[in-house]
Amino acid sequence: MFSQYQQAVRDAQDIDTLQAWKAFSLAYWDEPNYGLSEELQQRLFHAGFLRSRWALYDMADNGVDGYLSDFQALRLQAANAKYQAVMADRVLCSHVVSNYCRAPQIYCVVSAEEVQWAASPWWRQRDQASGGLIVHPMQPRMAASYQRILLQQGRFQGPLGEGRSDELVQALQQQARRQGCAYVLTEHVPQGGFAEGLAPGHLNLLNVLLVREPHEWRPQLAAATLVIGRQREDGSAALRVEEGALSASVDDETGLITSCKGLDERLHTLTDFPTHPQTGSRLVGQHLPGWREIRKMLMAFFDESSYLRACSLSFVLTDEGPSFFAACEGHLATHQIHRPLLGDPFIASHISRLGA
Repeated sequence: MFSQYQQAVRDAQDIDTLQAWKAFSLAYWDEPNYGLSEELQQRLFHAGFLRSRWALYDMADNGVDGYLSDFQALRLQAANAKYQAVMADRVLCSHVVSNYCRAPQIYCVVSAEEVQWAASPWWRQRDQASGGLIVHPMQPRMAASYQRILLQQGRFQGPLGEGRSDELVQALQQQARRQGCAYVLTEHVPQGGFAEGLAPGHLNLLNVLLVREPHEWRPQLAAATLVIGRQREDGSAALRVEEGALSASVDDETGLITSCKGLDERLHTLTDFPTHPQTGSRLVGQHLPGWREIRKMLMAFFDESSYLRACSLSFVLTDEGPSFFAACEGHLATHQIHRPLLGDPFIASHISRLGA
């Protein structure tokens, strides 16, 4: 067993993985330097931080070394050894989590070569069908995000563009060929009144980070945050905190929102937002409804998924309870703008074991 674990770590260090990380990092290397010294810029780069994380993590106050870098966040998945494939596969992950809470219907998996249908496409059967769909990358990537598709009067509209509803999957396959990746098309589960009230019109998701205590392997809820949408100055919707979405920290015992932070687009500084800057909705001081049941579900899932050592998940909060949305390994910034994650002894222990 231990030899298999060592092999999994070596696999995470292979040349293809490192080259992919280098390509990803260089793609963001033209960001503003925020007046950082050349030495500090290099330290951040080699640690795997984007330059903009200086503002995002408010490092002037907290220092650099306590933060889990982007590269370490990717490597943390190797703690799951061969089972990291479960969390990296959108279909497998949905199948596992569906034993504990609602999971959205998967309609099809779209790759450059083929379309694999799992359920009948209702939008093809009724000319005037209206509703929504979500496009997920098959495997989560650091910069990848979901896409919301609106279906109305026989047409679709979204990041893919516009067209007839029966052309939607074809358009998605063209994107798969351009991007060299596969996508999963699922139903759009409507969020409940509490989540909608935080920022109407935005999909406001609960993100959780679960880790296993490394000595007795007890499950721990390391962090819980709400990613709350915000409209950017260019009119687009911010889906990630790096883009301008807000992050609300949730007390893991009570479900109370204790703080909410986000980036000021013009000043490039981290700012507290007790209320939503655009809607005026009260954020800090709110309690997540049904938090005790949500926490119990999370602990049951992670306790019984004993092969997992660490995982990040996101959920839609409906009026009936949480609905699985996605695995979100590349979205740890939503937690770290509240506290450096390497300060968690269990996360630090896993990173140390991985030599990351």
